[in-house]
Amino acid sequence: MIIDQRKKPRMKLRETIAKSVKLLVNSNLSPKKLALTIALGVTLGAIPLLWGASILCVVGAWALRLNQVCLQVVNYLAWPLQLALLIPFYRHITSPLSRLHMILP
Repeated sequence: MIIDQRKKPRMKLRETIAKSVKLLVNSNLSPKKLALTIALGVTLGAIPLLWGASILCVVGAWALRLNQVCLQVVNYLAWPLQLALLIPFYRHITSPLSRLHMILP
């Protein structure tokens, strides 16, 4: 009995995710626009601007006439990637700036 109770929340979560994916696929988006939405969401979601990525997604979806909700969902799913890339991007930006004081008098 205990095992069945533990599996129920997982099944509900899986069913919810499956329903969400079906709604996303059946939302009158062509496959090309759906692929563009996912690619743009992941790309803009990886930019290390903590609140700027959402704004960029709104502007990108508006400019390309994509589904705002789908793009924001993909953007929020890419948020762990954004956090993981925050330190490498910071180090990449600061390394040339740290050498700049040696060049300038």
